[in-house]
Amino acid sequence: MIGADLRQLYQEVLIDHAKRPRNFGELGPEAISVEGYNPLCGDRIRIYVTRDGGSIRELSFTGSGCAISTRSRSPCSRLLLAPRSSCSPPLCS
Repeated sequence: MIGADLRQLYQEVLIDHAKRPRNFGELGPEAISVEGYNPLCGDRIRIYVTRDGGSIRELSFTGSGCAISTRSRSPCSRLLLAPRSSCSPPLCS
């Protein structure tokens, strides 16, 4: 079970990302983009990526959806852009 302090921290992080999303917006025409749609709840997201060889150079997103979906996109994009260790799997082709 998650402790009260951890739950509070989780809420604060999600609220911060909801108010000031990181990596939100479209990238230029050189970006590869893909759209995802969940017909059960109406969530829609488009992810934009530019690559440098097998690595992600830039990543951003646009879209709409429920609060959890919307608030989780920003921290997830930051994780994908974080420096990877040598044992991390390569970017899919």
